[in-house]
Amino acid sequence: MAEIDGVPTMSATRTIIDLAASETSERLAIAIDSALRDRLTSEDFLHRRIVELRNRGRAGLGQLLYVLEGGELARGGHSWLERRFLVLLDEMALPRPLTQAVVGTRKSRLIRVDCRFPGTNVVVELLGYRFHRTPMEM
Repeated sequence: MAEIDGVPTMSATRTIIDLAASETSERLAIAIDSALRDRLTSEDFLHRRIVELRNRGRAGLGQLLYVLEGGELARGGHSWLERRFLVLLDEMALPRPLTQAVVGTRKSRLIRVDCRFPGTNVVVELLGYRFHRTPMEM
């Protein structure tokens, strides 16, 4: 356990492992995707911790593996809007896209799209109000 400004805190990985015992797979997927997006953990590190904890009777590890392996429909969305889009695609029996797909580089920076449908020229950008508030930003 670490302290930030005198407040005891847990790592994102520890928090996710603890949440796996009590939260729904949807809420767990949100926590995982948020931590991955913010680079607070990695899937590799989560898998290593699962292996280390597996024989200790830790509750929720099965659900955590299920979500990491893509069992949760909303897994991979970096925002509420992206997660909702993935659920809607499933409800309509449409193919699942690759999320946060890299489509190129510019000046040493990766260019990503929210959703790319493999084997097609179709990409979907899901623009929410939070980051696109003016007509110019849209």
